[in-house]
Amino acid sequence: MAENRQHPDRNQMISPYFPSYSQGRQSGGPVSRPNMAMGKAAGGQTRNRPVLRPDEIPGRPVYADRSQAKTYVKYQKYSQQEYDAYAKRKKKERDYFFVMRKGACFLMFVFAVLILAVLALSIVDVPAVGQYTSVFVEPDNTPEDMRGEGYEDATAYISFKDPIFGFIEGFTKKEANPDEANPEEPAASPYTFGANAQLIAGRVADVPEDSMGSIASLVYQYFPITIALIAILAFVVVIISIGGMAGSRIFKGYGALAIVMLVLALVVAVAGLAVMGAKMGNPQIGEDGTVEASILDFSRILDYLTRAFSGAPETTIDTETTAPAVPYAAGFGLLVLIVAPLAIAVTSLFARQKVPYSVFDR
Repeated sequence: MAENRQHPDRNQMISPYFPSYSQGRQSGGPVSRPNMAMGKAAGGQTRNRPVLRPDEIPGRPVYADRSQAKTYVKYQKYSQQEYDAYAKRKKKERDYFFVMRKGACFLMFVFAVLILAVLALSIVDVPAVGQYTSVFVEPDNTPEDMRGEGYEDATAYISFKDPIFGFIEGFTKKEANPDEANPEEPAASPYTFGANAQLIAGRVADVPEDSMGSIASLVYQYFPITIALIAILAFVVVIISIGGMAGSRIFKGYGALAIVMLVLALVVAVAGLAVMGAKMGNPQIGEDGTVEASILDFSRILDYLTRAFSGAPETTIDTETTAPAVPYAAGFGLLVLIVAPLAIAVTSLFARQKVPYSVFDR
């Protein structure tokens, strides 16, 4: 029996499939090679024939070390592909770690605070900055050559307070007078939200062929809610940006929050575009009965977004050859709500930095 006992190489005994190896080490006695099989040699003599090692048996994983073998025992309910993916992920986690870039967090903090500042100053209605915090603008399109000495520009800047409080006012009046279709004329309200909503509804009812009419009416009716959601999301970005700058914890979700804010800001822009279309007399029906200009006239989107930067036309516009100036446009505050989330989304791509553990070896 002595010749049947062997002392195998420990470097090869790395699999949990050899329990006798660990038992032999604990007892201090000789370790017998397990899974021995008897076979007949060519000369008829009996010889010992060991079975294949686990790394030689098809279908069993090949281990790099003992700890990896123990890991497989713990996760043996998974397939070989799942285990390989797990081992690869664990290896990556051992190779490096992430830290937050303080500069990127600070930039996202600034952009989020800018959104909140614009909304707060516009709702408080500070006259000194009303031009730069307005959500919409009703420009005075009187040509420069028709403006005499002492002419006062009649451009109206509509703050975020107008749609928010106008929405609340209309909702409370509807709840107070559920049986009356029109309890009070919109003109009696200090806010333009109700009058614009009635204007859009009237244009949509006059031209039911416009497929965008119902969308425009629905968007304008509820877009004040999106403004409140933007404020909430911007506040969340401020909080996690402070956490990224002050602590060592990894924060995620900047990009997702920024994309949601951008989509909500575009909803606000579409609401203003609907008012612009209604004030221009859209939708318009051609002689053949088709819709020539929808209430959401996206062909004038560039004029709608840039009218706040340009002044009144120098001379009278010939409407037969040139498109008329837009009577309703996006304000600087709305442009901030569009640009700032886009900047946050781009900055979030550089918010985390990969640091190898080898930096501690220096």
